[in-house]
Amino acid sequence: MVRCQGCAERARSAAYRGTRFVEFSLCHLHSRENQARFPDICASLRVAREVLEFGRRWCARHGVPAPEFTLGGGMAVDYDRPEERFDWAGYGQGLATLSLPGERLRIEPGRAVTAYCGWYLTRVLDVKTSHGRAFAVVAGGTHHLRTPAAKGHSQPCAVIPGPAGAAVAATGAITGATVNATYQDVAEWVPSTQKLQAGTVVVLDKSETNHVLASTRAYDTKVAGVVSAQPGISLGQGGDGKLLVATTGRVKVRVDATRAPIKVGDLLVTSDVEGVAMKSVEVDLGGVKIHRPGTIIGKALEPLASGTGEILVLLSLQ
Repeated sequence: MVRCQGCAERARSAAYRGTRFVEFSLCHLHSRENQARFPDICASLRVAREVLEFGRRWCARHGVPAPEFTLGGGMAVDYDRPEERFDWAGYGQGLATLSLPGERLRIEPGRAVTAYCGWYLTRVLDVKTSHGRAFAVVAGGTHHLRTPAAKGHSQPCAVIPGPAGAAVAATGAITGATVNATYQDVAEWVPSTQKLQAGTVVVLDKSETNHVLASTRAYDTKVAGVVSAQPGISLGQGGDGKLLVATTGRVKVRVDATRAPIKVGDLLVTSDVEGVAMKSVEVDLGGVKIHRPGTIIGKALEPLASGTGEILVLLSLQ
């Protein structure tokens, strides 16, 4: 078999060198343009005619009798508009008119047959960033499903949540995807010398680089987030000595309403109770009441009239 894709001279040299050992019976004419770019069969048949003419000239030049041509695959799937289907019956009838006596034409429409039959599930191994865009590295790759992204094709994907604690699965690049997560916060794996329960407010550890500790001082400007039980999205690598610290989204937070009752919309800050938040009280600055900058954890989404407990908070560190 010979692939005729801009390499006729190399193939011709191989033919001369291996005449006694190589029998040519088939030319794989892999057209440069994927059929999905030609939604009408007239354009597709025009491409087929051009590549067949090239293949016939090549075979005649090198004495290949009654050749068999395969016109390539990856054909006629528009991933952006899957409701538009290629007219395979008309394309087949057109190919029949192009075939000459003694020739056999083949096509490889496997993708067009399978692409509409279901979903391909895979596991995300890693996420890489290049030139400001995120790309998912998936188990098994995706080129067996579609032509490379270098050809300008985009395959829609979806993030599917699995059982609690299970990894999500996705196909294709992350760019432009919608993430449907059960939980509503984004957390990062952060080192800590403490083992802290979910809902604990943490601050930066001044004695260690990139570490956190439970908060112990009211209105602490080192506030860094809240320990999350089950974040919607987790970033970084987990391991011993690390906590999932939520920095944005909605998460349950341990609070103390002893000093002042907490109402929906109240801003929360650290308190003197370890790992517990409280309502922020405004200070008067030249007749203007403001909240202390750099101390805010987020806004209360649930009330707590008195005592201690856990409430849902919209995190907004500021």
